[in-house]
Amino acid sequence: MTPLRTALALALGLLLFATVAVADEASSGKVTASSLNVRSGPGTEHGVVFRLERNAEVRIVDRRGVWLRVEAGGRSGWVHGKYVASSVPEELPAPLASLPKTRKERLRFVHDATRSTLDLLGDEGRALRAFAWERNDYPGSPSGPNETKARRISTLLQALRPERRVNTGPVKLPFDWSAIEPNLVPVPGQERRKLHRAAAESFAKMRAAAKADGVTLTIVSAARTPEHQKRLAGRNKNGAAVAQGVSTHNYGLAIDLAMSPGAAAPVQETTTRPFSNVMAMRATPAHKWVFFFGAEHGWFPYTNEPWHWEYNPEGLAQSFP
Repeated sequence: MTPLRTALALALGLLLFATVAVADEASSGKVTASSLNVRSGPGTEHGVVFRLERNAEVRIVDRRGVWLRVEAGGRSGWVHGKYVASSVPEELPAPLASLPKTRKERLRFVHDATRSTLDLLGDEGRALRAFAWERNDYPGSPSGPNETKARRISTLLQALRPERRVNTGPVKLPFDWSAIEPNLVPVPGQERRKLHRAAAESFAKMRAAAKADGVTLTIVSAARTPEHQKRLAGRNKNGAAVAQGVSTHNYGLAIDLAMSPGAAAPVQETTTRPFSNVMAMRATPAHKWVFFFGAEHGWFPYTNEPWHWEYNPEGLAQSFP
């Protein structure tokens, strides 16, 4: 081997070694809390599966906003990144210190027409809210020039309210329409809409709780047949807006809610254009109420769409369909 080739090989080897070393260092951490809850999912609504003591060493294998999925002692789960010292870069700004903590404070936020869920994200959230969005900026739109910025909104909000998608990701449920269809029942009070029996019961309770707080929850779309979904997909090829395969609506576990009731200004329902309309939905009472309280009833967001919520509480997989 010539001296030049030897030098190049040595340099490449050193570069690879450094890369591996940095990767190993970035994927490890140490617990700083005296006792840290490790949960089954990225959020406090998920149950505690075990605990780690101070100075326990962990390997970081995934991240959802401020939540880290860690491995330690042959077990894995999710912890808040605040309590793990590591060299993993912080992806998200810390939410405002004024993030509503009590139910009373959250309800005041819900009924304040000037507040949006983006305001929970501090300066970056307010900047995104004030941005001059163009009509087709919704993620996946063919001609939107600000799609990357629009996707950032979803990333930021999931730090506060993580998704639990029914048809994709780590808590995906098995799909068998022949088994699901017999379990679809009319939603009490909105009999034209159908949901899986567990979701219908939960929604009725959630709607009653929202009503007691002065917020109206009305379903505009619920369970869909696979044939219906195919027709919708044929009219809209944007997979971020309309599922091109199995939709969460096909499970009978998804709802699209009306955003208009109680809104300070009119909004168009369940549409991704103009994107300014999607942004306005994040200030509506219906959206803000479910954002704060939906997880208590087993409902989680599809963050791109303020109107879309999915029933997927912990343990549902054991009884579904």
